[in-house]
Amino acid sequence: MNKPMLYSPDMEAALLASVLISPECYLDVRGTVSANSFYLDKHKWIWRAMIDLFDGGQAFDFLAVIRLLEEREQLTEIGGPAYITE
Repeated sequence: MNKPMLYSPDMEAALLASVLISPECYLDVRGTVSANSFYLDKHKWIWRAMIDLFDGGQAFDFLAVIRLLEEREQLTEIGGPAYITE
């Protein structure tokens, strides 16, 4: 029998915050963490935004992630800019 996957919204948010605060950390976790590593859709969307910015050769910071999520019409569902900067 498969055990349910354990998750912690706080741990997911902490990982995202760590990478947003110190983008160089992204290279350390990129091979291990994917969007599917996150349980919450809003965290998957944030991670995908960071991946897409990085792969597009753009630096990712709070403002760049917010702009991209807004373009994708996901920012409001996430909780707005306040959720990203919190």
